[in-house]
Amino acid sequence: MSLFLLLLLLINPTIEKMEIENEKPTLSVLVDNSKSVSFFKEGKNVTDIVSSLQNNRDLTTKFF
Repeated sequence: MSLFLLLLLLINPTIEKMEIENEKPTLSVLVDNSKSVSFFKEGKNVTDIVSSLQNNRDLTTKFF
């Protein structure tokens, strides 16, 4: 037993620890900000859709 421990100390084993970290991906949303949005009076719809995406619980748990 002692001989085994001596040999083990001579070999000098190293133990590596690997950490895995999960990162949420970024969700990119493109919003049209041209004059056609205001021309067709869709500005309120665009802001409602963007705010609903920001407040969606499923999306906020999956994405950053």
